Amino acid sequence: MSPSRSLSSLFKLPSGTGFYASVTRLATGAALAQIITVAAGPFLSRIYGPANLGLYAAYLSVVTTAAGMSCLRYEQALMLPDDRSEANHLWTLVLALAALSSSLAVPALLTARAMGWTGKLATLGPAIWLLPVALAVISLGLAAGVWANRNRSYSLLSVSRTAAAASAALTAIGIGLLVPSGPWLIFSHVLGQAVLSALLFFGIRKSQLPPVTGASASELKRVASHYRQFPAYNFPMTAVDQITGALPVIVFTESFGLETAGLLSIAFQALRLPGAFIGNAVAQVFYERASRIRKDLPALRSLTLKTCGLLSLAIILPALVITLWGPSLFSFVFGPRFAPAGDLARLLIISTSAGFICSPISMLPTVIGRQGGHFLIALIAASLRALALWLGARSGNPSTTLAWFVAAESIGLLIFAAWVLHLIRPTHSSSP
Repeated sequence: MSPSRSLSSLFKLPSGTGFYASVTRLATGAALAQIITVAAGPFLSRIYGPANLGLYAAYLSVVTTAAGMSCLRYEQALMLPDDRSEANHLWTLVLALAALSSSLAVPALLTARAMGWTGKLATLGPAIWLLPVALAVISLGLAAGVWANRNRSYSLLSVSRTAAAASAALTAIGIGLLVPSGPWLIFSHVLGQAVLSALLFFGIRKSQLPPVTGASASELKRVASHYRQFPAYNFPMTAVDQITGALPVIVFTESFGLETAGLLSIAFQALRLPGAFIGNAVAQVFYERASRIRKDLPALRSLTLKTCGLLSLAIILPALVITLWGPSLFSFVFGPRFAPAGDLARLLIISTSAGFICSPISMLPTVIGRQGGHFLIALIAASLRALALWLGARSGNPSTTLAWFVAAESIGLLIFAAWVLHLIRPTHSSSP
């Protein structure tokens, strides 16, 4: 095959019935949700200011990390059962774990407050009790989202995300005009997540949403044992990955103050737009497709390379714009107080672009049953991130700290991508 033909094949959209339509439905919903979020951003930044946004970012870093681990990662296994009955039992197990984790959050928060471990979140006062509520609705929403993805309910996912974004944005702006405080900003997010979870649960067709009763203890124990790789490998890997992923905001909050953390959170939020608009939609459809062809390694590798090639083309223009005009763009969109966030974005765009391109392959080790190796690589990447933040914080300079983090994050992504591509390489028997 000629080089030009190879390149054309690499960047060709993945083929297959429904792939384009599925990505389009998810991307449309993601686009609408992000348009709402982007449209609200300039208002929220001017209403609340960097300090309140920093407090909101600290809340998000805690609650999203906890929610990602609340079901011991069994929710990610929902895509895999071929048998409908087994999938139903697994779904019941996931809901039970979400309820248990949410109930345990109350004594955990009591202990954290008594020991003085809440840091800057202590400034929330009574509103700190929004954290267990947020954990409950986000955990249920994550589980319902995976179930909807399993059943290819892409339109439902799109509508639910759009409604959630609209609810959160309108509430935050409306209340902020009267009482511009961090707790009310957090309340608006909890409300949006509650809307998302409710729509997903009640919107999935009855033929697709299994009953939450009817699974015996022995059946739940059996599916828990059958998919034990998820809590054994995927859970600790996710815990390490999410905790260290939340560290930048936590380190900036405690080391450089809420205002600097607010600038960082705005930079993160702006740079996640391509991922929310295209990357997540592509990744979800990719995961469903990869789960079905996981035994055909050549087809899986072809799908992976073509999907990552598409995303690499999509990120070029946003990366160029941020690099050339970051501070001016942030000042214009979010207000003059947020111009320094543009300088932070110039650094972040490096690792953000790499993460965007690699987003579809993040679940490939789960699909092909190599979670043990994934955990080891996650430990290496997490250690690099933690070390980078520690070294940067010692410098006392936010930009230096972020530069260290970006370098560590990029190296970790390169190691992971190289390992995954090695796993799905085509094998050829040697010819004499």
